[in-house]
Amino acid sequence: MNHTFLSNECCFMKINFTKKHYTDNRKGSPYHYIALLKKGKGRLRCEGETICLAAGDVFYIPLNIAYESFWSGAEIEWYSYGFSYFPETEHMEYKIQKINCDAWLKEELISLPTSVDVTSEALAGFYRILAKLIPLMSTDERNSEERIFRRSKVLMEHHTDWSIGKIAEECHVSYSTLYSIYKKVCGKTPNTVHQEILVQKAVFLLSTTDRSVQEISDALGFSSTSYFRKVLHQYTSCTPTKIRRNRKNML
Repeated sequence: MNHTFLSNECCFMKINFTKKHYTDNRKGSPYHYIALLKKGKGRLRCEGETICLAAGDVFYIPLNIAYESFWSGAEIEWYSYGFSYFPETEHMEYKIQKINCDAWLKEELISLPTSVDVTSEALAGFYRILAKLIPLMSTDERNSEERIFRRSKVLMEHHTDWSIGKIAEECHVSYSTLYSIYKKVCGKTPNTVHQEILVQKAVFLLSTTDRSVQEISDALGFSSTSYFRKVLHQYTSCTPTKIRRNRKNML
């Protein structure tokens, strides 16, 4: 197992700040994270809930979840272990949370090396610790269909160029399953919801910037400007020019 492969599968870091810090991960967490806050205080905000962290707390952040973090204290330090593969646990999903564990397990965690080049030995050591943490973690008790719906919408909002197939893949379901979930939860197809999100972003960009129609179309992942104009008109009954004219009339 080489370092190039491991660098794509995990990210082990020791993070330090000497003043308040804010991290915006509303695009979705790129890894699962197990972390330990060594110094300072923190807050994780996710889907309207806030988790407060103190020095010594171990916490978990799931892959792809949208969240914000706030850190404060004279000195802020935490150990962060990002990983792509979560061991099979009867298809259960775990929510963002603090993990109550013994001091010896915390010591094992922070004894792992934190460097750019993660070795196979370090990764094996991490998964041995993770196996001890999983029984202490709480599963996500929300309806799985609602959870997939919410997660997929976050991905649509922050990865506008992704196809519905890619969204389904990131949610670990098939395209047909995602389609069925959307029809059940909101009565619309994933493609319709995706287009509504794109149109909202297009109207915002047309109203607040001077970027060309071509630039906006490309940025939002449309296959052509003609298709962009067609979808925009379908949902707003307006052309890009009319949307911009309406903006000027409001100023």
